[in-house]
Amino acid sequence: MHKLIKFLPAPLFLLIKSYLSNRFFSVRLNNTYSTRNTIRSGVPQGSDIAPFLYSIFTHDIPKTFYTTLGIYADDTLITASHESHVTASEMIQNHLNMIRLWANRWKIKINETKSVQVTFSLRNLDSPPVTLTI
Repeated sequence: MHKLIKFLPAPLFLLIKSYLSNRFFSVRLNNTYSTRNTIRSGVPQGSDIAPFLYSIFTHDIPKTFYTTLGIYADDTLITASHESHVTASEMIQNHLNMIRLWANRWKIKINETKSVQVTFSLRNLDSPPVTLTI
């Protein structure tokens, strides 16, 4: 909510806050339900407002001249092209470092386990690994 309050008019912020606050969930297994728990973050999946909120949260994501950033729904792709696979990996790592700082600043959680590196090359070379550490 701390990012929304900086960018939205007060009435819109309060409306969105009421939509995202006081939400609960429980788990059903067969005919048994767990105790009710509070949802502390996130937006309801499939909701009409989710893409709007995601675009607000990511509008200031760091960009560079040496990488390309692609965003679709809640997925983000960073690509780099260079004659040297080592340099391409370094370019992506630098961009990831910038995104890590940005995410920490805005208290955005990035799921590291869903982040992967894929190298495409006409040569059979091992690229240095890039890491996203939050």
